[in-house]
Amino acid sequence: MKLLIKALRDAISYIPDNRTYAIRIFSSFVKERDKLPLHSSGLWVNVAEYVFDDNTDSYMAGPKTIDDKIAISIITDFARHRETTETLLVHCTLGRNRSPAVAMALNDIFKLGYIPKELREEYVVANLYVYPKLLEIAPVLKLK
Repeated sequence: MKLLIKALRDAISYIPDNRTYAIRIFSSFVKERDKLPLHSSGLWVNVAEYVFDDNTDSYMAGPKTIDDKIAISIITDFARHRETTETLLVHCTLGRNRSPAVAMALNDIFKLGYIPKELREEYVVANLYVYPKLLEIAPVLKLK
């Protein structure tokens, strides 16, 4: 599976060329009316949106931290569509913290084909609270 990690500005201009599942991560400060849409295409398998801030144990960017409910939704929503997905696009505002953490966790959970160590080296500022939260929740879900 092809894995794309993008900033919002790059995600909204992306035009899928195969069956693509999109995970959109927004800050709690973004109003519904301000969420820029993805490029219209019949190749979107699903477009899932989640709201949580780039919070860590030492840094609070906003009032909404990823929790068990969001983590379960991210994993189970993707699990429902992964068999028909060729590309996974994950974006947040800058594409540096939350989206790499989610993408790396889904790669580890679903064995998407990327070498975890190489992803961690490429995305060194990935959110170190989001990534383990998803890995902590996955075994409880008993995914097939």
